[in-house]
Amino acid sequence: MTQRFSASESVLAALHPEESAVVLALLASACSELAEEAAELAVALLDEVDCQEVADQVESLVRSVDQFDLYEGAGRTASGWYVHPAEAAWRNLDELAGPLVGDIERRAAAGLEEAALEFCKGVVLGLYRVEHGPPCDARDHVPDWPTETACEAVRIWRVTRRPSRGSVSSRRSLPRAFVQECVPKWGEMLGRP
Repeated sequence: MTQRFSASESVLAALHPEESAVVLALLASACSELAEEAAELAVALLDEVDCQEVADQVESLVRSVDQFDLYEGAGRTASGWYVHPAEAAWRNLDELAGPLVGDIERRAAAGLEEAALEFCKGVVLGLYRVEHGPPCDARDHVPDWPTETACEAVRIWRVTRRPSRGSVSSRRSLPRAFVQECVPKWGEMLGRP
C-alpha cells in the first residue's frame, strides 16, 4: 500500500533545512503552545547523546580523509601567497571536525550539561582512536592534529559549561574513570584544568 501525501505535506518535505527553520520560527512566534512543544522536542533531540556513537562518527570522518582532501588549497594561491601543505591539511581537518566540536558548545550553551559532557567525551575518544589506532592519512600527515583538537574540545567544554550554584571554581576535568579507561595515554594532558 502506498502512502499518500497531501499537498501541504509534500511542500513541507520539499523545504531546505534553512526554510524549515524559518517556518518553525514563524509557527513558534504565532503560537506559544507550539513554541513550548518545539522546545521540548529540541531538548529531547539534543539531550540524547551516546559517547560511543559520537566517537565512531569522529573516527570515521577523520579516517575517510585522503591525501588529496588533506592538501587541498596548498601551494601558491591566486593572490600570490603560499600555503604550506601542513597548514592546508590542518585547516581542512579543522573544517571537517569543527561542527562536531561546535556541538559541544551548542549543548552546553543550551544548558544541557550532561549531553555536552557526553559529546565532548565522544569527540575526545574518536580522536584518541585516530591517534592510537591503525594508520590513516590524517594522522600520518598531521600527527599533532588529533591531540590538539581533543584539547580544544575539552577547553570548549570547560569554558562553556556553566558552573553549578555555589561553585567557587569553574575549573572542570573530564571524569577520571573515562580518562583512565578510554584515553589513558592522554590522561595527564586532559587531566589539567
